[in-house]
Amino acid sequence: MTANPSSAYRRRHRPMSCASVGPGPRPRCRPALVLALLACLPLPRQAQAVDVDYEIGVAVKRQDNIALTASGRDPVSETVVSPRAYFEATQDGPRIRFKAQGALEYYDYLDDTFSDETRARFNGQLDITAIPDRLDFVFRDYLSQQPVDRLAAYAPDNTQQINVFVAGPTLKARFGPAMRGQLDLRYADNHAEETESFNGNRYSIAGRLVRDLDPNRELSLNLAVVEADFDQAGDRRDYRREDGFLNLTSRHAHLDTDIDLGHSRVELDGSGRKDSTLLLRASVDWNLSARSLLGISARQQFTDSGEDMTRPLELEQIRFNDFNVPYLVEPSVFKERQVRVRYRYRGERLTLQAVPYGRRVRYLDSTLEDENRRGIIVSASYRLRPRLTASFYALRENREFVDIDREDRDLTYSVGLANRFTRHWTGRIDFLHQERDSNIARRSFDSNSVLVSVSYRR
Repeated sequence: MTANPSSAYRRRHRPMSCASVGPGPRPRCRPALVLALLACLPLPRQAQAVDVDYEIGVAVKRQDNIALTASGRDPVSETVVSPRAYFEATQDGPRIRFKAQGALEYYDYLDDTFSDETRARFNGQLDITAIPDRLDFVFRDYLSQQPVDRLAAYAPDNTQQINVFVAGPTLKARFGPAMRGQLDLRYADNHAEETESFNGNRYSIAGRLVRDLDPNRELSLNLAVVEADFDQAGDRRDYRREDGFLNLTSRHAHLDTDIDLGHSRVELDGSGRKDSTLLLRASVDWNLSARSLLGISARQQFTDSGEDMTRPLELEQIRFNDFNVPYLVEPSVFKERQVRVRYRYRGERLTLQAVPYGRRVRYLDSTLEDENRRGIIVSASYRLRPRLTASFYALRENREFVDIDREDRDLTYSVGLANRFTRHWTGRIDFLHQERDSNIARRSFDSNSVLVSVSYRR
């Protein structure tokens, strides 16, 4: 028995090239562009070598409901074979600073429930100092898999490739021993494989005047203007945003704080609608001990989906699993309120992390569904023996779509066991459970899968 996915979502395997990323007159192969820029640059003599770690392997997964079919209907079982590769690369030199993380997987559906496909993730940051203390060039690229329809289950027939590329110069000036200025000019390009209305450009200019209060604290005045121009949506969702805020940054041995406080104003080009809000972005990280950290962050701001995906790279993400909470893929500005708490512990044998969060999204475009999210992510690993490690991961989330009176309660958890045979070779077995309980008919589902993998790590 095979599923019959919608033809709009059905995937065919395509080679990973600029032409394959998606339709449109502009080339979209941004990760290759960033890496090519790095490779072609003439490195100064004192530049440090790029530190690269990689992992290659193959996984076999058996899933009892590959299409995440609604409860009460006949599910479809499938076996998927996935050759895959993962890498991390860093360089921290006087002229070039580079950090990247990427994964590439090929999905071979043995029972042909879905067409074979290639999935890729990439997060890259490249900073080039052209003139020390005067001129830098910044490149950022974010490539991910996101749902086509955020109201539907995140199944293989509801995925698409999303790419956000950001680049521009940073001009710097010093006005004294404790005063300096900075001007950032940025161009951003958004592209979605299926949601064409997401495609567009964003232009921004931001100025900062920074005062060093002491060796550990600085205060800055910030002004920023953002112009967003979406390709398909027309003037209805294009917007201009103006931000003004003060920033206080403090770095101490056990406590780091970063606070933005000010005002934000947005205007939609087509309707002329204007709105404003208090601008608040705050984060506090407290090192409770040498092994544990407690952090809390809160923000209230205007943003859009493209900006929302440009998060700083953290080389701690789980490899080869789509556990992360999906982003919104919509061509519209929204007001966001979010609170997140993070606790992390790293011991000799036990590693633990817990992240409770809550988020409220209100679109300025009344045709889009406002939503509230709250949940918690928990991950843990414990070394049972020198070469044997057990792991656990869980995501519990409640999603409320306010305008359509819909509420989903999602639960995902994974239990795994990894054995390191040699310095480079590792074998794993994982059990994964996914379920959704929705108040809308035919939207609830549950699925179980077992995954066995072997990998080689440099």
